[in-house]
Amino acid sequence: MIRARFDSKYCKATFFQVYAPTNDKNDEVKEEFYSLLSSELHKIPKHDLLMVNGDFNAKVGKDRRGYEDALGTEGIGDRNDNGNRLLECCINNELVVMGTQFQHKDIHKLTWKSPDGRTRNMIDHSLVNRKWIKSVRDTRVFRDADVGSDHNLVICTVKLCLKAAKKQEKSHKKSLQYRQTEGQADKSPGGDQISAELLLADLDTAVKVLTDLLGKIWRKEKLPDD
Repeated sequence: MIRARFDSKYCKATFFQVYAPTNDKNDEVKEEFYSLLSSELHKIPKHDLLMVNGDFNAKVGKDRRGYEDALGTEGIGDRNDNGNRLLECCINNELVVMGTQFQHKDIHKLTWKSPDGRTRNMIDHSLVNRKWIKSVRDTRVFRDADVGSDHNLVICTVKLCLKAAKKQEKSHKKSLQYRQTEGQADKSPGGDQISAELLLADLDTAVKVLTDLLGKIWRKEKLPDD
């Protein structure tokens, strides 16, 4: 089991690469593996994009009952003991089996074939934490990749899906507070007690005051004394 954490402009991402015991191993060995994996997963910050990849030797099957939060509708075949253990780990750590989330032909889901070529299974998986599930655009098998193995290449395509920052609505009118201290009240020009500095600070207020002033001059045909 190896782990790496990367910084990016928008988030931090943690990746695990694992190899799980085969299905015929005894329970003690399997429990030790999943106990270690869960312990390491709990150390990862909740805001990280978390991906766990590897050969889990786990057939998760297509029966979703009880595991709807971890298993998609595109599973294959029946589930083995390793599959049960993997899904329990996913539920406990809010992980999703991405290979069961996307509709593909079975040949693009089956990740392993036996040496005689007669048996094929889906036992290699990419797991992603539920918080970032919308950032995974596709997961599928590529059979033509020459990797020198009885396992096929599994590619998980990720493109960050980020929440847009909420824009604060800017008021066209500034909120102005009037504070007059002792000895300053008589310094404002005019009876409205609005200073020239205040008029410059708020265009809407300035237009209203000047409109009222010109209206008075027009009606009285006289310039105000103040």
